[in-house]
Amino acid sequence: MALTRPGRWAAALLCIGLALRLFHLGHASLWLDEAYETWIAQQPLAQQVAISRLFDFHPPLFHFLLDGFMHVWHALGQGESEAEVRTPSMVFGVLAVWAAWRGGRDLLGDQAGLFATALLAVSAFAIPFDQEARGYALLNLLTILSAWQFWRVLTVPARGTIAWYLLATGLAEYIDMRTLLVLAGQGLWLLLCWRRRPAGWRQGWIAWAVAVAVALPWVPTIVYQLGPQGLGIDLARTFVPPRAIDVILCPAYLLAGYTGGWSAWVGICIGLAATALVLLGARRGGPAGAYLGVLVGLVVAGPIAGWYLIHFHGFYFKYCMQVEGLFLLLVGCALSSLPRRALPALAACLLLGLPSLQHWYFEPQYEKQRWREAMAFVRDRLEPGDAVYISAPFMAFPARYYFGAEPPIHELVPWKLDSDAPAMLAAPRFWLILSNDAALDPTFKIRKWAAGLQMSRHLDATVVDFPNAFDPRTGGAITVILVPLNSKQ
Repeated sequence: MALTRPGRWAAALLCIGLALRLFHLGHASLWLDEAYETWIAQQPLAQQVAISRLFDFHPPLFHFLLDGFMHVWHALGQGESEAEVRTPSMVFGVLAVWAAWRGGRDLLGDQAGLFATALLAVSAFAIPFDQEARGYALLNLLTILSAWQFWRVLTVPARGTIAWYLLATGLAEYIDMRTLLVLAGQGLWLLLCWRRRPAGWRQGWIAWAVAVAVALPWVPTIVYQLGPQGLGIDLARTFVPPRAIDVILCPAYLLAGYTGGWSAWVGICIGLAATALVLLGARRGGPAGAYLGVLVGLVVAGPIAGWYLIHFHGFYFKYCMQVEGLFLLLVGCALSSLPRRALPALAACLLLGLPSLQHWYFEPQYEKQRWREAMAFVRDRLEPGDAVYISAPFMAFPARYYFGAEPPIHELVPWKLDSDAPAMLAAPRFWLILSNDAALDPTFKIRKWAAGLQMSRHLDATVVDFPNAFDPRTGGAITVILVPLNSKQ
């Protein structure tokens, strides 16, 4: 079947999105979260579920998918690499670009769909997550599909449409629990449609209720993690609370991948402009625009409200990746509704230019933590009897991924520093591997302690930094400190 002119443009944008996501896919070393994800995927299925319940905020579906992909990849005789474990996310990211076109065309029209597809294809916010071995790219794809199919259930109800909605929403629920915020937005929209009920209003309620029921088996886990015995009480003391400026900067992240590398005033201006475009898109997009605005508002505001209400989890811009596609659909709708013919093209050039500039300025790639280089440095200089310490438990995953099984890696955690430090100092020679990640050591207690050792007259340490390239997700450099035998008194 021949493509229409908008279809040809969409196909070209899809190819651009694929090329950008393939570029340097395996260049950067795995960082902490990716190594953790890879380790979970290598465990038995029952163990993956147990880990998700006890130690992870994310349900286990992406672990299963990555596990299956790695088994297939190895069955084909391919070795494990950074590019391999990131390939599923890359594929899901490209499919999200396609979903933005198809969903945007149905919801808001061809022109709005094309603008959104172009923005998502080159998004400096989405591409780093589409090149990360985590579930964010798949979550963005499933959220677009869920929102799109739910709208179709309300307007042109059919069994096939309901099935697609339940499939997309059910999968998203077991990728990330924040999908419950999307469900809350869809339920709120059903209530708002009480007076002017669409053709599939009743079918929408039934489909929505089934989607809620699908999530119920994981609700006890969420309740446990929110409780004092779960993850919330421990992580609340490590995560950085949201700032007032984050509310303004969040749209700048979603629109242009603003990362703080430029002046904060630049981010504020971009954020205010993005907010204005989203509000305009929600207004000019009719009922579909208002519906998408409700979903975006709830998902963005949810983590912020969660922190201030119950101090559960922290606020990171990466959590907004779930609605990146929906956000850009509203921006595309706003651009397509500008009054003068030249303005949409001008605005599109500016909005496409911002992320392009972001990519160029922080080229060649976004890299969070250089674990591969840091551990190679240690491994090549390791001597018999050396002790290796890391400054946080989760650092064991990337360290072990690149280091191998021997020698054993010891944990030096901030809250046990006073009791564990004497044993470390008693070793003939030890390596201390530090990270600047504030989530692992919010007060930088271990780094300050190590700095004190370096300034001490009784300790001469060799310090090597492996700084990370600029990364929109924020992250810490890896610092390797070698304390030799002859320097300790």
